[in-house]
Amino acid sequence: MSVLSRIIHLFRVFAQNDDCTFVMHIPQVDRAWFGCGPARVVTYWNDGFRIAGDTSVYPLPDGGSPWICARRFLSPEQPCFFMTSPDRHRQMKDPDVPLIFFIQPEYEVTLDGCDPEPSYSCRGDTTFHRQVREAMRSKVKQPELAKHHPIADMSGWESQGDDVLLHRIEQAVTILKEHPGKMIIAQAFQRDCVPDMDPFLLYEIYASREVGCAASHFLRIPGGAVSIGCSPENVFALSGDELVFDVIAGTRPIMEDQEDDSRCEA
Repeated sequence: MSVLSRIIHLFRVFAQNDDCTFVMHIPQVDRAWFGCGPARVVTYWNDGFRIAGDTSVYPLPDGGSPWICARRFLSPEQPCFFMTSPDRHRQMKDPDVPLIFFIQPEYEVTLDGCDPEPSYSCRGDTTFHRQVREAMRSKVKQPELAKHHPIADMSGWESQGDDVLLHRIEQAVTILKEHPGKMIIAQAFQRDCVPDMDPFLLYEIYASREVGCAASHFLRIPGGAVSIGCSPENVFALSGDELVFDVIAGTRPIMEDQEDDSRCEA
C-alpha cells in the first residue's frame, strides 16, 4: 500500500467537514503529511497580519521581515504549513488574496514508506491516535483508480495557443538580451468542471499522475478557496536545527573569474 494511498485515505476519513486541512506528499522520500483541524490560521496582507477569530490588524514594522514577524503569532511547538503568493513581488496585487498564508493544524500525521506506523507532530490526543490506527486498518481506495474518472480526460482544455506562446518566448529572449537574468514563461490551460466537483478528487488525479514531481499538495483555505499543485522545484524540510533540501542543477550563475567560479561550484 503506497504512502499516497494511505494519506489520501486519511483525508477522506477525517477532513471532509473541516474548514481548513492539507495534504502534502514528497514522492522522492516516500513521505506524506496530513493536517487536520486548524488550531491557528494567520494571514499576511498589504496592511499587516490577521489572525482567524481576531478582528485586529497587526502592521508590519518599517523595514521588518514578514517571516520573522510571523513568529509572534505562531506557536513554536506546533508544525506549520504555509504558502506565499507571487504578488509579494508584484506592483499589482490581488486585494482578495493574502500575500502569505500560515496554518498550524490541531493534528498532523506523518506517514513514511519505511515505517508502517504513523507518527504525530501535534498534541498527544490518544483518541485521535486510536482513530488513525483504525482508519489505517480499514479498506484503502487506491488513488490510481481516480485516473480513470471522466474528469481525468485530457480533452477539452483551452489555452492561448502555441503561436501566442512562441511570440511571448521571442519577446522574453529580446528582454533577456538587454537585462541578463531569468524568466519563466508559462502556458495556462483551463476547462470547465462538472457542477459540484469534489476538488480533492482533482488532487487524487493530479498526484497519481505526477509521480515524478518534487512535491504535491492540497490545501483547503477558509472562505471556500482550494489550492492544488505539484512542483519540480526545490523542497526544503526543517527539522529542529537541521535544514535538508534538494539541489537543482543550473541554478547558480557562471562567474567570469575562474577562481570565483570554482569556489561557487565547490
